[in-house]
Amino acid sequence: MSPEGTNQIAPLAGPDQTILADLEAPVKSFRLFALEQAIAHGRSRELLAALERMQATEQDDECVCLIAHALEAVRSRLEPPVGSLAASNSGTSAAPVEADPVALLRSGTASDRIAALLRLSPAQVRAALPWAVEALPQETNHALISMMLRTFGRFWPQDRLDPVLALIDSPFIAIRCGAIETVGGRDPRRLTDYLPRLLQDPDPRVVAGAVKALAGFDPEEARGYLDAGLRSIDPLRRQAMLRVAVVLPFEITRGPLLNCLAVARDPDVIEKAGLIVQVNPDPDVPFRLLELLMRADAARAPLLKKIFTGACQAIKDSEILGDAFPAWLARIKQAVAEREAARRRQIALSVQADEGERGALPTPPPARPSAPTVSTCSTPPASPTIGGGGAPSEERMVLPDLVDLPSQPSPSVLASKPAPPAAAAPTPRARNQGAPAAPASAPAPEGPVSPAALAPPGPLSRPPADASSLEAPTPPPTPSGPPLSESRAAPIDPARFAALPTEQQIARLDELAEAEGVSVSHLLRSLLIGAQVDKTVREAALRAATRLGIGDFVAQATPWLHSKEEGLVAAALEYLGLFDAEKIIPMLGTFHASPSLKVRLAAMKVLSAHDPEQAVSLVIALLKSPNPRHKSSATACLMSFDFALVREPLVDHLETTRDPGVLETVLTLFKSHPDPDNLFLLFRLSKCFTGETAAQVQAASEAVQAQIRDLQLMAPDALARLLETFPNRWEETQARKAAPPPYARSRRPVAPVAAAPAPVTSWPASVPIARPPGAPPAAPSPAPDDFDLREAILQGVAIGLGMLGVLWFFFLR
Repeated sequence: MSPEGTNQIAPLAGPDQTILADLEAPVKSFRLFALEQAIAHGRSRELLAALERMQATEQDDECVCLIAHALEAVRSRLEPPVGSLAASNSGTSAAPVEADPVALLRSGTASDRIAALLRLSPAQVRAALPWAVEALPQETNHALISMMLRTFGRFWPQDRLDPVLALIDSPFIAIRCGAIETVGGRDPRRLTDYLPRLLQDPDPRVVAGAVKALAGFDPEEARGYLDAGLRSIDPLRRQAMLRVAVVLPFEITRGPLLNCLAVARDPDVIEKAGLIVQVNPDPDVPFRLLELLMRADAARAPLLKKIFTGACQAIKDSEILGDAFPAWLARIKQAVAEREAARRRQIALSVQADEGERGALPTPPPARPSAPTVSTCSTPPASPTIGGGGAPSEERMVLPDLVDLPSQPSPSVLASKPAPPAAAAPTPRARNQGAPAAPASAPAPEGPVSPAALAPPGPLSRPPADASSLEAPTPPPTPSGPPLSESRAAPIDPARFAALPTEQQIARLDELAEAEGVSVSHLLRSLLIGAQVDKTVREAALRAATRLGIGDFVAQATPWLHSKEEGLVAAALEYLGLFDAEKIIPMLGTFHASPSLKVRLAAMKVLSAHDPEQAVSLVIALLKSPNPRHKSSATACLMSFDFALVREPLVDHLETTRDPGVLETVLTLFKSHPDPDNLFLLFRLSKCFTGETAAQVQAASEAVQAQIRDLQLMAPDALARLLETFPNRWEETQARKAAPPPYARSRRPVAPVAAAPAPVTSWPASVPIARPPGAPPAAPSPAPDDFDLREAILQGVAIGLGMLGVLWFFFLR
């Protein structure tokens, strides 16, 4: 870590490649930033050609002005002019070269001064600073003002910031961003009165600059804004926040980056967020990444695996854990595998209870080998390998693709991205310094960590049927063999597969892997298109297609949304949510109101994948409902979320309602997630309850602390120091709630949240998308781009859920 306490990592892409991408951005500030970067260090023929094309088409006056300077600068690097400092864009005679660029700043034209600023050495920057301080208030050329702020901002005298503050209201975006950067770097508290509007500015770069400045004096609020920005549906806002995350301390960015990895589907966002995580060694990060991997689909799993490997390598290189690294790695893998099995059991029990209440509990299939019972609160013993036991068969009936890791990378475009390079690990953070070296089962290996050692625990599923069952007509023996290997690639004969008993067909579908080649697609096609297929086998086939990322069956899956078989409806929801989200998301309101918990879980999973903020809000609304069935549904849905996304809203809810029934579930989730960041939330809960309930909260906190120590997620002395800060931190939190600062997120308008949906007794054939009275109808938009599509989808979700809530409140309640 650098002396300033920020992350110093390699650029997220080649300089000119990043500039070329930003030159085409629809948001003006990105194009301006790209032009500034081209002026500063652009030097490729491709960039020069792109600037020339941009000059012919750009309409914005501010960008047009900077294009001329960018062309001038890039040409001068490719073909250094003779006898001139910078040739003008029109080809007129150039100013003579000055030996001293500082002298040229006082007498040259605006173009000459910009060129001189680019030539200043660090010593010359300090020498020219008095000129800049005096000249800035009188300067009128906006391109030169922007370049002056970029050049001298780091050294600007704190007692001369008033002229810079006046530029924050400039109509020129480049000047505004430069002024925010300058004041934020020198005296960020001077921006307090400006932050409320800067943090709500429509321009992503302005918001990102404001968040960076806010981190200088209020890191908690900055973390909240960064978290929201990294999970925004606006891709440019995410990119702007990622660039800020590169330069902020990892203590601020760690949680938001992991939350981003929990919901992001854009491979570029995943790789960039993962690169920042990888180069900051923290024993808690691989633990969180493993939990995400256990629930990743075929598209995201390859990238998350690479990030996990890089994070582990950084921890090994930093020697935070010393010789205990192999034992630590085995312990966290075992802990995550057992917690995931327990989570799946809990979901299965919730579904069974719901079906029992509705009198529709199906006869379970014959039991298969199951995993030993584990406690969600116990710390597993250190072991170099993960047990091969599977989960009870009921668990596979719920949401298997939430937890099954593909054995091979997906053919999706995500897998085509190269792995981020493993960077040298910086100095360990104080939070992890002094971590004890627990007794290790083996010494730390020399050199890079082997891929086998870093492989995440495999799918929590039962052993598959014998391979010969698909090539021979005779039924196979009871499944008891080892898991499928990647070398198994024998063709699967659909006719022989159909001759197997139903239970064995489902078991085989559960174990399908992409390594088995095109025969997987052929088998799934025969099961999903064929007329005479058992409904449970069809459901398993559709889940396998979802897990393996095979999107060829949208037409077949769409009618199954209206099936009477709730398992098939749930499988179709998840499949279409992955491959045809535009069609399914506007209909989610009806599925959230389904009498089947299995369907409601699937609908919540789809919503959380595309709009996690709305999904969390809906779960909290269900918890507030007086209807016990709604609360039961919300409790089951909580198991499907990455806990870090819901923990703070849950604590906020409990601080208001003090609901002991919800508290019991929340404490179970806390004990299943030994994250150091959970401890203060538990401290907050302990202040809300008294007597025996408060003792339960304290017991949960102690259980989490014990797991953190046993899994070495934090050094004992650092953990003790963290706990000591809680009383003062809680007092500050209470004071902030009573009188939030003007820039606090709590002061921002809250989007309306859909009320708890009412149960329905019949299955509608279609769901019209209503709009609230008085709202203008949505105008048709030809050929929307990805960003417009996301906005339309999320608007449909919000309107549909809102109308369901209104109907429930006024008529169905």
